[in-house]
Amino acid sequence: MLSVPSREATNPLFEENFKEYFNFSNKINVLGMDLNFDFLEEINEQDPIEAICEKLLKNPYNGDFKRRFEHIKTLIEVLKPDGVLQICQMGCKQSIGCSMLLKSNIETLGIPFTFIDVDCVNKKNNSKEQIRTRLEAFLERVK
Repeated sequence: MLSVPSREATNPLFEENFKEYFNFSNKINVLGMDLNFDFLEEINEQDPIEAICEKLLKNPYNGDFKRRFEHIKTLIEVLKPDGVLQICQMGCKQSIGCSMLLKSNIETLGIPFTFIDVDCVNKKNNSKEQIRTRLEAFLERVK
C-alpha cells in the first residue's frame, strides 16, 4: 500500500497516530510530498544563476491551482500511489484553501483522497481520536 502526503511543508511528526501508522511500517510506504518534487527537469549546472531562475519561474506553486494540480497529476502518473493524503496545517492557508479543489480533482483520477487537519504549533487543537478515525478510514479505502 502506498500513499503520498500532499500539500504541506510541515509533516505532523509529533502526532502519535502518524508515528504509529507511518514510522517503520512494513505495510505503508510514503512515496514523498509534492513539495519534495517541485522541479523535475534537468538544470544547467554550468550556469547556476540561470538554473535557479528557471527553477523558480517554473515552480508549480507559482500561479493558479490548475498549474499545481497538473504537477500533482504528473507525480501521480510517475509514482503510482494507491492514495493521496493531504495534511492541512491550520497555519497554512494554501493547504486548507485548496483542499476541496484538490479532492475533487484527484477523485476524477479514481484515487482515494482525504485531508486531515492538524496544528503543528498548538497541539491542543488536535483531536487524537478524530485524527485516528480519519486516518484509519482513509487507510481502509486504499487497501
